[in-house]
Amino acid sequence: MDKNRQKLLKKLDRIEWLAKGPKLFRFLNNPARYLDAQMFKRFTYRKEGKGRLEKVKTFFGENMQLLLPAGTDIFLLGAKTHDSEIRLSRFFVKNLASGDIFVDAGAHFGFYSLLAAHLMNNEGIVLSADASKVMFEVLSKNIEGKSAVRAIHRALTANDTDSIEFTEFPILYSEYNTLHAEQFENADWYKNIKPEKINVQGSRIDTLLPFFMLMAKGLSPNARYFVKVDVEGAEHEVIQGFTKFLDNPELKGRIFIVVEYWAGENKQVQHDDAVNFLKEKGFEVCVIDQKGDLKPIQDLNTLKESENLVFRS
Repeated sequence: MDKNRQKLLKKLDRIEWLAKGPKLFRFLNNPARYLDAQMFKRFTYRKEGKGRLEKVKTFFGENMQLLLPAGTDIFLLGAKTHDSEIRLSRFFVKNLASGDIFVDAGAHFGFYSLLAAHLMNNEGIVLSADASKVMFEVLSKNIEGKSAVRAIHRALTANDTDSIEFTEFPILYSEYNTLHAEQFENADWYKNIKPEKINVQGSRIDTLLPFFMLMAKGLSPNARYFVKVDVEGAEHEVIQGFTKFLDNPELKGRIFIVVEYWAGENKQVQHDDAVNFLKEKGFEVCVIDQKGDLKPIQDLNTLKESENLVFRS
């Protein structure tokens, strides 16, 4: 592993220490920024209901924009800081290489798209998709000048369609933007908001990716495919739209599918459908350990909270 990646892993170690420690650690790390974020969320946002655009620097040195109060962890520490997200970042740092192919389904502000482009030295292809109008506007700003990244304002689906209904929540709850809002109707936070229904185009990855691969620079003939799926209940549909690649015997051993899996009381049928579909395709189910390495898991019922599962061919 090169020195740059070793430095990134050390930065993630410090971020993990700050994230898991008491709030005092995060306050002392940057008192002004910490107080600014907390005051905005608790007072200004509650009063006005509007997000605030901010420029931040990520742990890997790239500038990006986000809308507070969403992305507060990136605003404070330059990374997504849930334990599973830190381990996912380690996995990408250790594995993504120049000339690879990365698909970011549900890209949000584009944190992982930017991380992938950085690790791939802007060689290969990063397909970054988000169906939200607000998220896509910020995403488009963040990828400017990144020649490997192609951002599209679409929902990635099982079938190509001219129009599909998508639910967009206020910025505080934007991580729940979804094709399946019904899953949240009994949540306490849902009762006090007014989501917006929009219509967007739906596309299969199978349809989009070959086109963008033709335009890619530095694409490796032995490129590995990393598909990160974070789409709040539409995971199975996204993966169904990738079957031409999944069924290609020449790609065996070169495909990694990352799926956010809700465990415990938040467990969803849609996530199990995605897991079973990939198992039937012969994929091995893995969790990411604290070092960022893959460990096979047999019983998903042992998971107590949300995890980023990795399926490898």
